[in-house]
This record gives sequence, C-alpha cells and structure tokens, in this order.
Amino acid sequence: MLISLPVPIPVDVTRDWFDVFTLVVSTLAAVGTLLAVFFSVAVARRAVSDGRRAEASRVTAWPGEMDPRIPKNVLQDAAKWAPGGGPDGEGEARPIIVIRNDSGSTIHDVLVAYAGAWGHWPPDKPVGLPVWHTMVPPGDWYVSGPAYFGEAMDVRTGLMIEFTDANGGRWMRAANGKLATSSHALLNQMQQESKPGNAALTRL
Repeated sequence: MLISLPVPIPVDVTRDWFDVFTLVVSTLAAVGTLLAVFFSVAVARRAVSDGRRAEASRVTAWPGEMDPRIPKNVLQDAAKWAPGGGPDGEGEARPIIVIRNDSGSTIHDVLVAYAGAWGHWPPDKPVGLPVWHTMVPPGDWYVSGPAYFGEAMDVRTGLMIEFTDANGGRWMRAANGKLATSSHALLNQMQQESKPGNAALTRL
C-alpha cells in the first residue's frame, strides 16, 4: 500500500517581510500626516489667538491730565469737586480720561474705572462705579471719567478698562497695565445696576 505524503507549499518569506514592512511604513506615514495636521491646526489657532491679543493690546486708557492735547480749561472744570456725590455724602470729582482704541475696529461695552495700581486694593476691582460706553470707534477720545474720590495713604489708583473686541472676546487691562481675557461678570453687574453713559466722546 502506497502512502502519499502532502506536497509542501512553497512560502515566500521575503515577500511576507516586504508586505509587513510596507504596512508599517504606510501606518507611520499616516500617523505622521495626522500629527502634522494637528500641529498645523494648533499653530493656526495660536496665531489667531495671538492676533486677537495683539489687537486687544492696542486698547488702553489714561488720565486726561497726562495728555497735553486736552485744553487746560476742560481739565480744570472736570476736576472740580461736587459736594455730596460720593459714598456717605463726601465729595467726588469726574476728571477727564482718554480712551485709545488703536485696534482698527470698534470696541463695545467699554467699562472704565479706577482701581488699585499700587497698594492693597486689587488692580482689577473697580473703586466705585465704572463709566460705561456702548461702543468706542477707533481713535483717541476724551470723555468725563468715572467718579474719583481721592487716594488713601496705602493705595494709589490707576485706570482699568474692560471691553469686548470685534470678535466677541472680552478683555481687561488692569490698573497695573496687565492685559488678560475677562469674564462678563462686571458687565453683567453693570447691566443690572446701571445704564450706558451718555457722555459724548470727543476725538483728539
């Protein structure tokens, strides 16, 4: 009786290794492409964020007495103290302030207030009620500022400004000059307690 043995099928080991190598290379290429896409998106988002921050950094405010373009009689009249206007009946003044919008676009819901530039009072917390303008076009403007009640011995005040840019981002430059994104908390508070100011902006 004859027994037939199975005929071995030839295996091309070289071909198998080549297929595996091709698969690995293709997978690595796909992963590399995906990482490149993610990196490009991240870079693009960072560029947009940096661009918006650069625009926001061109918005600031300072006391009118520091600006020689404002007529002296305007500064003197605005700096007069009105009796009984402040907390607990003490006097207040509303000195002229300058708002600079050099962002190239109109900014909205602009709040300007005095805050602590030095001392124990926070630089991002208003001292008294801010002035509120619904919009400020590009340019340098002066206007009657927020109520000013003087300075304590351990506190020096400066101006803080908060606004919404053309892209809907909310920003705040604190009284110490630092720029940061901001919530709408102060604006929401103002909407409940006050109305936008009607004082006319005068272009410098």
